[in-house]
Amino acid sequence: MKQRIVKLIGTMLIVAGIMSLSTCSFTGDVYIAFFWSTANDAPTAASDFSAIPNCPTIGSLVNGSYFVTLPGSYVITYFGAVNNYTKTITLEAAATVGGVETTYYNVFLSDSGGVTVKKSP
Repeated sequence: MKQRIVKLIGTMLIVAGIMSLSTCSFTGDVYIAFFWSTANDAPTAASDFSAIPNCPTIGSLVNGSYFVTLPGSYVITYFGAVNNYTKTITLEAAATVGGVETTYYNVFLSDSGGVTVKKSP
């Protein structure tokens, strides 16, 4: 009888542990990429994206290439060939129950349209 009670308690503890883990919320990684369509839209050396953690320098930034960063709000300055823009962008990690989801942000740079940020699931 004593062994049955010990096994029952052990089983209940395992089930309770699994149930508590399945309700935990995990956040995934955040990736960001900068996109521009023409040479006139490419960020000039005066542009400043350094507030974004892990952002490559302007000279080594590759059009459409993602890099991992941290969630948060960041102020960036984009200098196009003619126009200048300052924008605050907010990057949030997706929170899921029982799993991890990666979030991608696409930052589109346009000398005529400014800075546009779109989130991908």
